Amino acid sequence: MKSPTISVIVPVYNAEKTLRRCVDSILAQTFEDFELILINDGSKDQSGDICDEYAAKDSRVKTIHKTNGGVSSARNAGLRIAQGEYIAFIDSDDYIDNDYLLGFKHYDADLIISGAKLISINNNWGGTEIQTPQEYEEYHSDSFGELISRHGHNMYFRTPWSKTYRNAIIRQHSLYFDEKATLGEDTLFTLNFLSLAHNVYFFKGQGYNYTVPASLGKHILDSSKFKYCTNNILEALHKLSSNAQDTDRLEELLKTVYYIAFYNFLKSSGFFLKTKNIFFFITKRLWLLSPAKNKKEEAKRTIEVIKLLFMPKPQM
Repeated sequence: MKSPTISVIVPVYNAEKTLRRCVDSILAQTFEDFELILINDGSKDQSGDICDEYAAKDSRVKTIHKTNGGVSSARNAGLRIAQGEYIAFIDSDDYIDNDYLLGFKHYDADLIISGAKLISINNNWGGTEIQTPQEYEEYHSDSFGELISRHGHNMYFRTPWSKTYRNAIIRQHSLYFDEKATLGEDTLFTLNFLSLAHNVYFFKGQGYNYTVPASLGKHILDSSKFKYCTNNILEALHKLSSNAQDTDRLEELLKTVYYIAFYNFLKSSGFFLKTKNIFFFITKRLWLLSPAKNKKEEAKRTIEVIKLLFMPKPQM
C-alpha cells in the first residue's frame, strides 16, 4: 500500500467543543493524499468517542488512545506511527482552510513554512492578525542563521503548525519532542530539525487558523524549568551556528531565541516569574559571548532585554 504524502497529527485532550470543527476542516481538503492521526491523550470528556467516530467513517483516519502525558507525548505517539513523506501538526482547537495542505504540495524542501491567521476569541489581539512570510524564500543550511534572524520572532516559525517536516529526517535521527520541557518545546523541536535539514522554503500561505484562547491562564515559571528550556534551545542554536558559514550571527541568534521563547508567551498569558533570578539569568546568558565592560553597559543591556521581552520586534 502506497504511503500518503502527508501525515497530519492532531493531539487531543478534552477538546469535544472544537474537535469536530478541526477534523471536518482536515477531511474537507482539496488535496486528499494524507492520513489523519488523532491522539486522544487521556481525555475525560467525549473527545475519545469523537475520534473513534471519525475513524469508523473515513479510512484515512487513525486513532490512538493513551494515558495523559501532555502535548509533546501525544505528538510523539503520532510521529511513531506516521507513514507520510511529510508531517504536519494541527492543534485540536484550530482549523484549516480547504486548500491548506495543497499549498505545501507545490514545493520540495525538508521544511516548508507558511503563515497563519491568529483569531482572537475575546478580541485579546484585536480580532484577526495575519502573520505570513512577506516573500517566497528558500534557505540552505549555510544560511540558517539569516533565516532565524529574519523569521524567528514570528509565531509561524516557532510553533509546529503552519509547516511540514520531511519525515525521513525525523525517522533517521529519531527526532521527537522533549517530553520533559514545559516551555519552548515547540521551538526546540523545530531548531533541532533545522540542524539536520538541508533546505527550508517559505511561502505566503495563510490557510492555518490559530484560535487564540480567551484566557491562557496564569502560569508559574520556576528557575529550573526556565533554565532547562533555555539551555536546550541555546544548545540547538549552537548546532545551527556551527553548521552555518555566517557564524558571526551567533549573538543575534542568542537574542532571537529569547524573543522566540518568551515574548509572545509573556505578552499573551501574563506570566508571573517566580524569582527575579530568572531575569538576571536571561541577561547573563544573552551576552554570554561578550560580557559587559562596566555597570553602565550592563544597565543598557538589561534595558534591551526588557525590550526583547515586552516590546514588539519590528518586521525585517
